[in-house]
Amino acid sequence: MNWRRNQKIALAVDVLVKLTQSSVENALSIVADVCRESGIIPSDSDLETIKKIRDRVRQEAKRYEAEVVPR
Repeated sequence: MNWRRNQKIALAVDVLVKLTQSSVENALSIVADVCRESGIIPSDSDLETIKKIRDRVRQEAKRYEAEVVPR
């Protein structure tokens, strides 16, 4: 269940950065606010929570890519 949530959070941050050309920091802040207001993450969560989620998803993707794509 958290895997799907984390994927969506990471995607939301990346889409905001790409489409609005805003900084990653701003995108993380926006996504964190929306997630807190929607009850997706606890209301006392900070920006670092979203950053950790995004970083973890990106690391998992790189690890998967390294395993699947032969060089």
